Amino acid sequence: LYTVRTYRNMPELTGCREWEQFRKFDWIWNVFQNYLGAQLIKDVKLREYEEKYGQLGTENGGPQFLSCFHPHGIFPTTCIWLPNSIMWRKQFPFFRPNGHTASIIHLVPIMRDIAQWAGVRDVGRSSVDNSLCTGVSPMLVVGGQSEMFLSTSSGEKILLHRRHRGFVRMAIKHGVPLLPVFSFGEHKVMDNVYLPKMQAYFKSKLGFPIPYFPYGRWYLPVLRRTPINICVGAPIFPKAKNLHPTREEIDELHKRYFESLEELFERNKRKCGFPNHTIEWVWD
Repeated sequence: LYTVRTYRNMPELTGCREWEQFRKFDWIWNVFQNYLGAQLIKDVKLREYEEKYGQLGTENGGPQFLSCFHPHGIFPTTCIWLPNSIMWRKQFPFFRPNGHTASIIHLVPIMRDIAQWAGVRDVGRSSVDNSLCTGVSPMLVVGGQSEMFLSTSSGEKILLHRRHRGFVRMAIKHGVPLLPVFSFGEHKVMDNVYLPKMQAYFKSKLGFPIPYFPYGRWYLPVLRRTPINICVGAPIFPKAKNLHPTREEIDELHKRYFESLEELFERNKRKCGFPNHTIEWVWD
């Protein structure tokens, strides 16, 4: 009965189980916000954009964006709770994206229920395409699982995967701008056992990196209580909408996007508590 009721109409694709009242249960999202001491920061470039065109989500500010969240970390919980939080609604009253997560989230009972009530959908191409076609603004963790098993809380380098281009293709196809979101401190919230070759092998065979044992506080699968500062940058627009983007168009927007992301990181890292950290790009 549970399967019939909760899998019909493909909620991971259509978002049909999204529960608006649940998304407004502030006490749920405040738990994450207060526990992590999270802050939401509008980058200076975004402030300039809003002064010129209006707040995100308004008619002139652009009704629809493809938000790109970085870094992936071990388990990107922030991508789920952030769009529903009070601080997001205060800073972006007219714009609320829907998180898109790995397919496995939509297979585990209780976890899938909470995620889908919160507006979360699958990260697959058909789901993102459907969201953009129906006026929904997706939020993707574009580094994906490839970035997940490179994540570590130690050191002063943040490894980000740069080879993915599917999100850029979607932006051009639908003519929507990319919105960079960088979470300073996200990589410190949890760690995973570090066996990259074995994890890469199982990801290629099974679609998921094994072994997967996230640990944080007290070496348990509990988020560490570490401050995170989430910076939102100015949107990056494709030069033109094209239902069938060329490789040149994709490469051009891909390059502009990651250059803007690195500039966002460099402008804000000192005030966010990471003055000596650098981004290291991973291409394979």
